[in-house]
Amino acid sequence: MKEDFLDRVRRIVEEKSLDGVLITKRENVRYLTNFSGTTGYVFCDGDDAIFLTDFRYIEQAEKECISWKVDLLKEGIRNWLKDKNIKRIGLEDSVTLGFVNLLKEEGIEATSIGRLVEEMRVIKDKREIELIEESLRIAERAFLETLPFIKEGVREKDVEAELVYRMKKNGADKEAFDVIVASGNRSSLPHGTASTKRIAKNEVIVIDFGAVYKGYHSDITRVVFIGKPDEEVLRIHRAIVEAMDEVISGIREGVDCRKLHGVTIDVLSRYGYERYFGHGTGHGVGLEIHEAPTISHSSQDRITRGMVFTVEPGVYIQGGFGLRVEDMVYFDGEPVILTKLDRNIYLI
Repeated sequence: MKEDFLDRVRRIVEEKSLDGVLITKRENVRYLTNFSGTTGYVFCDGDDAIFLTDFRYIEQAEKECISWKVDLLKEGIRNWLKDKNIKRIGLEDSVTLGFVNLLKEEGIEATSIGRLVEEMRVIKDKREIELIEESLRIAERAFLETLPFIKEGVREKDVEAELVYRMKKNGADKEAFDVIVASGNRSSLPHGTASTKRIAKNEVIVIDFGAVYKGYHSDITRVVFIGKPDEEVLRIHRAIVEAMDEVISGIREGVDCRKLHGVTIDVLSRYGYERYFGHGTGHGVGLEIHEAPTISHSSQDRITRGMVFTVEPGVYIQGGFGLRVEDMVYFDGEPVILTKLDRNIYLI
């Protein structure tokens, strides 16, 4: 069990006069217990915590949830809470309104505990960093193995399928998200997931990909080009990489994430491309592909030791083409670039 979980719950139980809190979000349950199944709950009253699951997962839970009390849900979580005479319970913000209403039907009053576990998850420990790094190595090996497959006339979807296959062959649980393979004028789509379009010569190909390893995600974007890039492509790529370097050099304890995003805007402005950049500079990565912190113009986050996040400036010219390069960074008093792939354009 995470050391400060009981302390945090104890304070909430006392402040809100609760009988306990119920953790339902899969990623949060896994963070606390190491349970990798799909049905599991953590109940905590501030003094003790228990992991709950149904018959399908009880054996798995007993193996994975070391040091946890494991109990079998015979008739579902609502009946378990009712049997325990729970009258007032704290729930995560991610819980559905339908679930809240079901508890009300059982006479159980629910109140929000916000993003209790997500706030804990922002700071990664040594084991989490190791899992993220392995996820990155798997994705990087798969990308390099996929490059020879990328040829003129190959469909974007075929490149996606090859890359996902290679990630799984290299040890991934699964892909971290729908792989983006966007070529030619489709590369101006920031989330241009792979289509049936056939890749042509002298086209930009943006590939955004990542693997999941033991629950932890990676996120990388690189640019591939069949042929010889023209000066505009090279200039945009220089601007993006320069923005990455300046953002990373500005990462320090307590820095406002809005300021880091402003660095990206400033660099792209020097090149005249700021109007072609409309998303955030980066986001946290861990048990989810998008988590805190957020590096954007509206972020309320500040950099803290132990955070892992992406840095991913891009330029997207509607009707033309787009480029994005993305690395993952760990802040351990100094920024550490976890991604090892070369940032240069990969020429085919």
